[in-house]
Amino acid sequence: MQYTVTRADPISKQAASAIRSLIIEGAIPDGSRINEVHLSKSLGISRTPLREGLGHLVAEHFVEVIPRRGFFAREFTTEEFSNLYDVRPILDPQALLLGEQPNEAEIDRIEKANQAFLDAEAGPAMIDADEHFHRLVWGRCSNTVLLDIIENMMARTRRYELALFRETPRLPVAGDEHAQIIKALREQDLAGAAQALHQNLTTGKEPILDWLSSRLDQKKENS
Repeated sequence: MQYTVTRADPISKQAASAIRSLIIEGAIPDGSRINEVHLSKSLGISRTPLREGLGHLVAEHFVEVIPRRGFFAREFTTEEFSNLYDVRPILDPQALLLGEQPNEAEIDRIEKANQAFLDAEAGPAMIDADEHFHRLVWGRCSNTVLLDIIENMMARTRRYELALFRETPRLPVAGDEHAQIIKALREQDLAGAAQALHQNLTTGKEPILDWLSSRLDQKKENS
């Protein structure tokens, strides 16, 4: 996929968005050095806004700086993935509770989104559908600080999920757990929906960690 930056301000923010997408989708693999000269040419921008954009991504934990070596896409680690996976079950239910009870039309959209998730082909489409479902579930929340944190967690987790699909097309499908969330919302049981959401976000951690551990072990053997 080709990413470009248009001539609208701030250029550094657009650069960060483009590079973030490249990292999430694996075009810049985890652990690889970021070629600033190549990116500057391909995005059509100078090195200064490019470096500013990379600085944003350091703060977002997509990029790390190694002294005297440059910028690198952050390595996958079991520790980071485990921490991300453990935080979402805390944040998402809180966003749901803060947003209060959705109305029937909103619940209908949530149910439709779950059906799209169940119908989605394994891979990026399934991840997109799952993310859309969750955004609708806590869509009433107006706490932008909390939502920004959740979006960052989702984007960082997406890196791992897309890598999993590229290497082995397996990911736990949580349609039944989504149905439990919808059922509780239909019954206007917001606390029950939050509990079901918490359960949904804790399922599937171990299989992904197993895959990640095997991947990292193989990487060590090949290094």
